[in-house]
Amino acid sequence: MISRREFLWTGAAPLAGVFRGKPVTTRILLRLGGGPSHLDTWDPKPDAPSEIRGPYRAISTNVPGMRISEIFPRLAHHADKYALFRSVYHAGERDHVAGLALLPVEGKRVTSCSAALGLAERGEPLITVDLAGENSWDAHGWGPFPSLASYRDGPGAAFDRGCSSLLEDLHQRGMLTTTMVIATGEFGRSPRIN
Repeated sequence: MISRREFLWTGAAPLAGVFRGKPVTTRILLRLGGGPSHLDTWDPKPDAPSEIRGPYRAISTNVPGMRISEIFPRLAHHADKYALFRSVYHAGERDHVAGLALLPVEGKRVTSCSAALGLAERGEPLITVDLAGENSWDAHGWGPFPSLASYRDGPGAAFDRGCSSLLEDLHQRGMLTTTMVIATGEFGRSPRIN
């Protein structure tokens, strides 16, 4: 069995199909802290009951048949520049510290997508953008934590701007075919919000 770390740094490239014929020279990991809910971000269930699908509607992207959460309007226009893996999981503890420990922190560590772009342009092979402390996705719905409704204006909006700008900049510089950008959190949520 391949470990999550091995998948993130080596195994995803051949599966993605977007790196045909060119070796991946740079890997950028966007670590989203606080357990971003897959159901409210990349894997919306528009036909599920409201208590499962959450507060956001699914929107179309520029890839026919691919839908993502409405909190990512800019990323919806860049869907032809990324692939979704909606089946990656871990069997570790459902705890933020334990979940983050499963995510690799290798290479240069920076706190923004624009800094990662600069390092990629200089040929840095492994870059981690540690978004674990900024705009946390940790939404429980009771104090002191915000509800899932905070995704739209908080972490969702910041990630939508940062990641879509990174993808567009890599594309414009001709670097998207040799750069793998991986965005992941430490865990999601159960189908029914609990």
